[in-house]
Amino acid sequence: MWYKKIKADDASYKEVYPEENWEEAEQAEQIFKQEKINFGRNKDISQVAIENGIVIGALASGWDRNNGYGEDVMIFSFDIVIKPEFRRQGIGLGLIQQAIKKYNTEKLEYQEMGENTMMRLWVVNPVLIPVLEKMGFQIESSYEVDGLGSPGSAHLIAY
Repeated sequence: MWYKKIKADDASYKEVYPEENWEEAEQAEQIFKQEKINFGRNKDISQVAIENGIVIGALASGWDRNNGYGEDVMIFSFDIVIKPEFRRQGIGLGLIQQAIKKYNTEKLEYQEMGENTMMRLWVVNPVLIPVLEKMGFQIESSYEVDGLGSPGSAHLIAY
């Protein structure tokens, strides 16, 4: 597991290994917990957004084999979280762009082994739907859900 630092006010990225930055990893995990986002067993925190030495957002991503859609395919998925006071500043968009880069790089390894790959994610924030569609994602299905703090819809999105 490795981490990338993303400076919110510029586009520079730096890989940072966890044994050197456990504090940043722990800060990222705390933000996920505070926002009640469980990023699951197949995902690790892969990137963090940093401002003034404080983690303000994070990306957790990973791969899982999915046989439930009538096909044998490796699925890449991710979760992002941004501290509320830093939302709507482009930080989440930067993390999504990094997730897409990560997917495009890592899928090549799976494809070399003859695996089919795709990216799927559940979206519960309706504000993200048009943003993701502009980035090439498509809604596969939508479901009414309860228990996410308030009733609403969840959308399965594919890239």
